[in-house]
Amino acid sequence: MARMVYHFGVGFWLSEYLGLLRKSDESHSMPEEVAFSGSSGGSLIACVLAAGNNPRDVFDFIVEQQPLCKRNPVEMFRAVERALRKFQFEGAYLRLIGRMRVLLTRVMQHPPFVQGEVVDTYPDNETVIQILCASCHVPIFAGLFPRRIFGRYYYDGLVWPDRLLVPWRGAPGDHVVRISACAHPLADVKIDRVPYWWAVLPPDPRVLRGIFWCGYRDAAKWFCTKPEDSSELCCRKQPQAAAASTARWRAAQALLKEAPNTKLPEKDPVTGENVAELIQEAEALAAEATLCVSVALTASVALLLAALVAAWAIW
Repeated sequence: MARMVYHFGVGFWLSEYLGLLRKSDESHSMPEEVAFSGSSGGSLIACVLAAGNNPRDVFDFIVEQQPLCKRNPVEMFRAVERALRKFQFEGAYLRLIGRMRVLLTRVMQHPPFVQGEVVDTYPDNETVIQILCASCHVPIFAGLFPRRIFGRYYYDGLVWPDRLLVPWRGAPGDHVVRISACAHPLADVKIDRVPYWWAVLPPDPRVLRGIFWCGYRDAAKWFCTKPEDSSELCCRKQPQAAAASTARWRAAQALLKEAPNTKLPEKDPVTGENVAELIQEAEALAAEATLCVSVALTASVALLLAALVAAWAIW
């Protein structure tokens, strides 16, 4: 859940500055040049943005599910489906065709047994809901057996290598801005650290709101900071990557409806909490939790090695 809310924070910023909110008098208010892709939790925010829903409304609904999810992690997957059904609207699937690409992991009884599969066309709202739930269907936590859709079986979308195996993020020639809630080194917008276990054991709502605003802040920072394409080190080692990064940033900049800035709201518009304090507390707690686990793992490894040495000496 913690990683998912980071994506919602990024999405909230994009919705504001790209003008993505659905208008009742327009069938397609989103810029034609914009599309979204995602797997697992990332597919949910891709759906919210492509459909033109308000990411903040969906985020607040998800946070309301935190008490249930903390007591029983399985409830997270049920909460996802409840959110999809609550915020769907008539004809929503039509807005998603060609604008949302979802990655799933298909399992079969014959070779290759497991493969990535991309979906970008949808016959109705119900199919969209089933596909998104399948992309979030984490083995064991969401159920032991795969989710069935039209006679095919699927698990969580995982993270198939885009360049090598499954080109799911976009079509050739597209400028893809990569968002990561797990500090992926190649991502454009990413959070520094979030404990992995927060994905199934979500922290308190206040911390989730802090992570949400981290996403909002990081999106603003990326759009306001031109890549260092002229850096001597960068150009010497990866000149093509530097040029692609600059081209991607300029293409994204051209879509903005207004000039970006890195200024954060002083107060959370829903709860009235101080945004800077929410971010500070969330980052501090994430760092502390990560450090504690690192120390515990290091100590465990040291004890294991000591035990092995002692056993070897006795033998």
